[in-house]
Amino acid sequence: MTLEQYNNEDYQNRGGNYPKSNKPVSIEAYKNELTFSFKNTNESDSIKAVKKTTTYKEISEKYKVTINAYQTGDFQDDWVDVVCKVS
Repeated sequence: MTLEQYNNEDYQNRGGNYPKSNKPVSIEAYKNELTFSFKNTNESDSIKAVKKTTTYKEISEKYKVTINAYQTGDFQDDWVDVVCKVS
C-alpha cells in the first residue's frame, strides 16, 4: 500500500493566502496513515470535510479506514488534524 501519492502541502491552492475553514489545508502520508490538517475548524466538521474529499473516497473504497480528529493548535479549533488509519 502506497499513500505517498496523496501528499499535498497546499490542498487549498492558497498561493500564500490565509487558509479557509472547513477545507483541508494539507494532507500528509506516513506509513499507513493520512493526516488532513485544518485551520479554524472543529473536530466534527473536519471529519465531515475529510469524508467529502476525493482522497478519502478513493482510499475508503479500497481499504478499511479508521478516522479520528485531534486538536493540535494552541487554541480551541485553531488547528485540527484528522488522521485516517488505513488497514
